[in-house]
Amino acid sequence: MATTPNYSFTLPTVGGSSGVWGTNLNANWTSTDSLLSGGTPVAGIDINSGSIDNAPIGAATPNTGAFTSVAVDNITVDGQQITSTNTNGNIQLFANGTGYIEVYGNTNAGAIRFNCESNSHGVTLKGPPHSAAATYSLELPNADASGFLQSDGSGKLSFGSPAAGLPTPTIQATGVTATSGQFLVVTNGGITITLPASPAAGNFLIVKDGTGAAATTSFTVARNGSKIASAASDLTFDKNFAEITMTYIDATIGWSV
Repeated sequence: MATTPNYSFTLPTVGGSSGVWGTNLNANWTSTDSLLSGGTPVAGIDINSGSIDNAPIGAATPNTGAFTSVAVDNITVDGQQITSTNTNGNIQLFANGTGYIEVYGNTNAGAIRFNCESNSHGVTLKGPPHSAAATYSLELPNADASGFLQSDGSGKLSFGSPAAGLPTPTIQATGVTATSGQFLVVTNGGITITLPASPAAGNFLIVKDGTGAAATTSFTVARNGSKIASAASDLTFDKNFAEITMTYIDATIGWSV
């Protein structure tokens, strides 16, 4: 007795198979029920008409329809949204090997926005414009609690060490020979702050009138062999609460003020 080629439905012999028609029909209906219920995998079906979710299906125009919502496992695709139906579920995108996930541009560069929980504000990461004619790799470094984030100009990020801030102030009530990098807050008039004897380019010193009395009781910053602002003379500090930064440039300029 013959069977169908794909799902092996029994084909009773026309004019024959006496006494087994009922058995064969029951077996065929059982197989059909299993196919329709999902108990048996369905393969090789070509749907060229009808509709699914009101989307028309046709062999000549297979892409004319559009599904409004598709649910697969724990993911729902609805319009422009892809949603995980699991509580606190992740959505994972896997590239293969050295491949990567691409976000295409159109009239503007491709962009990804990270929204707030109300989806009313966000931060946007956007690709470079076509006119830049360049492709960058934004590579995040290991975390550094005390560093700041910097780029090498090609998109590779690293953490740098912040430059030191102002030196710790020193209350200065008597004359002293200063060293480079000091911050001297002078509290007495009539004293002399002597600059370093052999300064190097880039050496600096900060001097401040700490009491606001310099206009009536000045103090002196002695040049100690180097010029101050290109002049071979000492500096008289006579401005109340004034603060100056002196940086050594070279033998011609000396200490720039």
